[in-house]
Amino acid sequence: MCGTCTEGGAQWACPSCREREGLGSAFPLDRSTPSFGGLLEVCWDAFQRERLMLSLGFLFVCVASVVGGLVSNLFSCVGGVLGSVGALILSTTTGSVLSLMLQGVATLGLLRMGMDVLNGQRADLGTMFGQTSKALPLVIAQLFATLCLIPVILLCGGAVWAALSLMGVSPGSGAEASAVLSGRSSAAGLMAMLVGAVTLFGPGSSSSCP
Repeated sequence: MCGTCTEGGAQWACPSCREREGLGSAFPLDRSTPSFGGLLEVCWDAFQRERLMLSLGFLFVCVASVVGGLVSNLFSCVGGVLGSVGALILSTTTGSVLSLMLQGVATLGLLRMGMDVLNGQRADLGTMFGQTSKALPLVIAQLFATLCLIPVILLCGGAVWAALSLMGVSPGSGAEASAVLSGRSSAAGLMAMLVGAVTLFGPGSSSSCP
């Protein structure tokens, strides 16, 4: 059999034989039969079949999250002890990248395991450790996503500034602007929220229309 029929060496029989024996059958849902209830049923059945290994995988993700947070805090503390702004920035950035790698690789492993189970395969904890090669692309993708958020942040800031200006509140007046943004001025806060919501969701809604 070729690599496609064996699904990368994960299967011992060809697709036709697996279908005849009821193993690794095709995913029961497709675009012609969309159903949220059906999706929940499929996912629950898959989880029940491999609940032990999936639970262990989720526990591994939690441990990786805790360890990643400790690593990030440790590097930040080291940078603070050194007493240099440059060292603090470098150590904090390094800790954040390492934390992202640990948590991201573990999460990708859990997702890969879940997709394997949904496709009728057995849950394998080895899958959790098979995503390390994607650590660097994950960091690059996260950095790119962060850079893409900068225009959105600037747009939101401009929307807040415009809302405050329309209400006659000077953005440079800290007390008045704080009262609006903290909700102490209910009418002004509602208007600011409305302008912000239109700014955020308006372009997304219009671009998603067919």
